[in-house]
Amino acid sequence: MASRKRRNPNRTATRPTATAQVLHTTPLAGLQPVVLGEWDDADGQLSAQEAADGIAVFGDALLEDLRGLRHRLDAELLVGSVFGAIEESSPPEVDDAARLTVAVTAMLHLIEACTQVPAPVTLGFLMLAAEQGPALSRQAARAAADRMLAAGVQPPVWAQAAPPELVRAWQVSDGSGTRSALGMVFSAGHRDHALTVTVAPDAGAADVALSEGREARELHDELISELQAEPAARIIDLDAAGLLTELRPVLAAEPALADAELTSEAVPNLYLVHARARQLAAVLGEPDVQLHADAVLQETGAAGPAAAV
Repeated sequence: MASRKRRNPNRTATRPTATAQVLHTTPLAGLQPVVLGEWDDADGQLSAQEAADGIAVFGDALLEDLRGLRHRLDAELLVGSVFGAIEESSPPEVDDAARLTVAVTAMLHLIEACTQVPAPVTLGFLMLAAEQGPALSRQAARAAADRMLAAGVQPPVWAQAAPPELVRAWQVSDGSGTRSALGMVFSAGHRDHALTVTVAPDAGAADVALSEGREARELHDELISELQAEPAARIIDLDAAGLLTELRPVLAAEPALADAELTSEAVPNLYLVHARARQLAAVLGEPDVQLHADAVLQETGAAGPAAAV
């Protein structure tokens, strides 16, 4: 029903940059290396410096890709790919708390490195990282971006663009009460994208899919056609306030993404949905939107951004 377009940066990029040099010399304190299975050595152990080196390669490739972008959505997906990379490289035995801790630690590491190389691309990364992911990394990125802006660094065009506007939203139920979905289409700069959140019975997200362009614009009408063959199913159109009301409990509940079609993309897509929900709340003048990951990190006693950056 919704296509996925992989936008993970090219991790084989080898062009040396100032940012890469900073990444390679910044220690990654507190990292649980077992989670970074993709970067493990033969003994299954990884030192903090080796983990930092692995993240440096990833971060350098990400920044190189950001330099060539023009559209905000492409940049958002690249920034979110930090969380997808951790998800993709995590062994199945690692629990959610450990995975979240490592993902936030990796993001904080990249944020700290960017602060040491003031430039439009690093500022753009910080501005978008301030909108996606758990509160710990968002707050650290926001503070770092504000300092860079105050120093006179100019952000790239894609970081200055206004958040996308909601075009259409709906809720779908299969009629059995076992599964439902929320759909939303956003437009920015004549480019539409849709996010579809499949909701598990306990109200947490079971999958989050992204579609773009014509597929996004036609998603609602295609659903109506499909549902004609399912008399028990129904689709209800939602306005911005109604969508926000439905999203709040879904985002606050524990997600069940283990069975998602592609977990490494569902995770960053869920953070993108949270970013869109927070943007809607700001426009409507409503309270901020809670995220389940923040509750998990609070239970683990994770350090705040001021301590980590």
